[in-house]
Amino acid sequence: ENEKEAFKWASASAEQNNAYGKYLTAYFLEGGNGCDKNIDRAIEYYTASAEQGVLPSMLRLYEIYRDGLEHIAPDQEKANRYLWMSGIGHT
Repeated sequence: ENEKEAFKWASASAEQNNAYGKYLTAYFLEGGNGCDKNIDRAIEYYTASAEQGVLPSMLRLYEIYRDGLEHIAPDQEKANRYLWMSGIGHT
């Protein structure tokens, strides 16, 4: 019950173009917490959030594309792009 309410508020925030709301919505969608699990929509929200500068979204996309996730195949080029975007590993 609390997860459904949290998803509702995160989604409302995401619809208002809030970057962290998008990150939280992606998190809920990825795990199916308080909503139906939807990896494709999660990646859309993580991507939108990452493009707005949210570091946890960049790092999660890096992990997803590095390792793959369910039907999402590993993609080292995309993984590297999100790692680079995060600023981690720059020397």
